[in-house]
Amino acid sequence: MAAHSTGETGQRGPLARLGERLTKSVTQLEADELKEDSVRLGCTPMNELVDRKVATVSGTVRAITLRPRVTVPALVVDLYDGSRTINLVWLGRRTIGGVEPGKYLRATGRVTYTRGVPTIFNPAYEIVPPRATEVAAEVPTVEALIRHRLSAVLGGWRGSLEAAVPTLVFVALWSWRHDARLAVIAAGVIVLVLALVRLAQRQSVQFVLSAALATAVAAFFVLRTGRAQDAFLPGMLKSSAFGLGALVSVLLRWPVVGFMVAAGDPQRLAEDPFGWRRDRGLVRVSQRLTMVLVVLYAVRVAVMVPLYLAGKVAWLGVASVALGWPLWLAAVAVMASMLMRGHTPQEV
Repeated sequence: MAAHSTGETGQRGPLARLGERLTKSVTQLEADELKEDSVRLGCTPMNELVDRKVATVSGTVRAITLRPRVTVPALVVDLYDGSRTINLVWLGRRTIGGVEPGKYLRATGRVTYTRGVPTIFNPAYEIVPPRATEVAAEVPTVEALIRHRLSAVLGGWRGSLEAAVPTLVFVALWSWRHDARLAVIAAGVIVLVLALVRLAQRQSVQFVLSAALATAVAAFFVLRTGRAQDAFLPGMLKSSAFGLGALVSVLLRWPVVGFMVAAGDPQRLAEDPFGWRRDRGLVRVSQRLTMVLVVLYAVRVAVMVPLYLAGKVAWLGVASVALGWPLWLAAVAVMASMLMRGHTPQEV
């Protein structure tokens, strides 16, 4: 079964794997890394364990509990491999040297499902350094650092969807009724609904607030001029400003991507906000990656401006969505190729 998982992993190319890293949450990334560790060690994924079969599993210790029993105590270790948790139970033990939360273990024994939870009693085990530890022990590269840091600061598909939906609603209503005011109100209602959903789920409204700000600025332009195409003017101005700013940052050797990389380590950012600039390799790689963003913004402006001048509202809506998340994925693919091929050593 483990071999089957390895095959699935191998089918994804390096661009696809890095694209996923740049669009997933930190929790998802950690789970994926644990799954890869398990496959690399030849272990069975915990979500594929079969009752009463001997299996070898590996994962990170999440919690340790001492459960008193009538006859002998039982030490219970919750082990997590990114797919689910298994209980390792040692009867008659109160502690095990070296086994503590955060440690990475590989254990072998017969699986028994207890109240739906896979359990191995008195397993054979060993403490194994996780893949992240092994990578850190090697010579670190700038590209590896950037991949890790960017994955912590970039949003995923849901944030992009929340940004795109108000625009789609605006275009749909304007195309149907040709009423700019109604279209703006409908887009605002959608933003409000998206925010309420996030709050009900007790999640961050960061991307919804970004959509709300964009909708508010677009509404200002539309209601002031009465022209529906002016809803897209703020986006074009933003792309122009961001593209120009990114280009200037490259020319001044303060690349925008460098700041994004620094933001991936908040503690170090607070202590030394410009420390990343001492690593000349990181600055060089960040400059190349920033140029990808410059091209991205230039493409957006080159496509949107002629449509705006021609008053093609429907096509502006299509272009706005197509040049949003899809174009960003294309840029991620280009950056992925650069980061996967490069091996620039870190200098600090």
